[in-house]
Amino acid sequence: MTRPRLKFGPDSRLSGFTALNTASFNDLQPARIVRELLQNSLDAAADANEPTAVVRFRVTFMDADSVPDFEGYKSAFEDAIRDNEKSVGGSLSDAAQQVVATIQEAMQSLENGEHYLLSIEDNGIGLNKKRMTALLGDGSSAKSSSAAGSYGVGHFSAVPASDLRYLLYGGVLRNGGRVAAGTAVLAGRYGKRHPYSAQGYLVKKLLGGSNGAIYDFLNKDAIPAVIADPLKRIRKEWGHGSIVMIPAFNYFGGHYDWWLRDIVSVVAGYNFSAAIHDERLVVEIDEVAFKGGRETKIDKSNLAELLERESDRQRAYRRNTMFEGLRPSGRSAWAAYKTLSTGQQASVRTPFGAIDISLSVPAPAGVTRLDVFRNGMWITEDVPGLNRADFADWQPFHAVLRPRQGDEVHRLVRKAEGPMHNQLAFNLLSNAEREQLETALRAVGTWIKSNVSKIQTAEYTPDDFS
Repeated sequence: MTRPRLKFGPDSRLSGFTALNTASFNDLQPARIVRELLQNSLDAAADANEPTAVVRFRVTFMDADSVPDFEGYKSAFEDAIRDNEKSVGGSLSDAAQQVVATIQEAMQSLENGEHYLLSIEDNGIGLNKKRMTALLGDGSSAKSSSAAGSYGVGHFSAVPASDLRYLLYGGVLRNGGRVAAGTAVLAGRYGKRHPYSAQGYLVKKLLGGSNGAIYDFLNKDAIPAVIADPLKRIRKEWGHGSIVMIPAFNYFGGHYDWWLRDIVSVVAGYNFSAAIHDERLVVEIDEVAFKGGRETKIDKSNLAELLERESDRQRAYRRNTMFEGLRPSGRSAWAAYKTLSTGQQASVRTPFGAIDISLSVPAPAGVTRLDVFRNGMWITEDVPGLNRADFADWQPFHAVLRPRQGDEVHRLVRKAEGPMHNQLAFNLLSNAEREQLETALRAVGTWIKSNVSKIQTAEYTPDDFS
């Protein structure tokens, strides 16, 4: 059997070690990475018609022998150092030296059998050639219109979580078919005819787009054992699914003792409370690399406990770069959960489909708030046309809005979210689409005002109202 090799295609220029802004931990944004990974797995389960998505974060030890084409990786890395030093007159920049030092330390740890491997496994639809191609690219072509994310976008953002900057992927389909690949981001190097790209692919062959194909992916006996073995476990346990693997996992720059569990638990609870509450998502954390085999599960049975515990910790997270960009706050996430679980449940019919509403009066946090979830994932609290000032004369309330999956309003919300899925931006819609979404949101506003008591503004002015 021919062992798989990293393939580096041609490039028009010599790119450096910092070309993709993955030089330092400051670029990592762990909360964003976890959110995107969970989001993609949730969507993949929906595509497979699985009522509940199961996503497992699993940490094990790994050594150099289990890293596919470790020798080829080392050779490309050493050539990249040599050629980049030549191009800049003998000395790399401080940022590039930081990347090089991190990779060298990781390789030494792997050769000593002392580094970690993070695997993210799910029971989704799995990866075929089309979805794997999208995953290695920009992810724009492989998602259904009802899905929340894009293959590739979230997974590729995890590159700096690997001290090797090397990711592995595998999938098993319902019919048992398997496919695997990998990608490594180093730096360019010179060739006889042209420079080589900084990005290498663990595939059988680079096809260059001939007959519409870009990669000849690994399958059958060509899949390395580090990917093949968990695919067998996924096949046995769930029947189908996928895996993303992060060799030389750096624990997001934190301490292995607690960072992974804390980040995954917080992001899952804050951003996916609707999916977990509806029993559409279960998140497992299995750190078998450590004595005692620590395991954590986030599901409907402990979601309330998690969110109540986190409800007053948002200030600490704002000061911690590990949680940079984390929204909503713990207090807001707890309030949204209480509204989802105990509020008045209704559905507003609009000309463009239904929007399900959960309504709490008075508001759990004491001030009027609206949250938009889609596919069980929190999107935003800033809803155009439904500003808090519009409800100044009504008793404070908390409303959670969820456009009905499959309806036109669901598609409009998805399009307005943008690539980060954290806003409702009307400028991303056509004029006709904007009018449609505004019409749907006005119907929601009318329904809320008919179900909340009106008060005189002078009688009630919240302390933090703005």
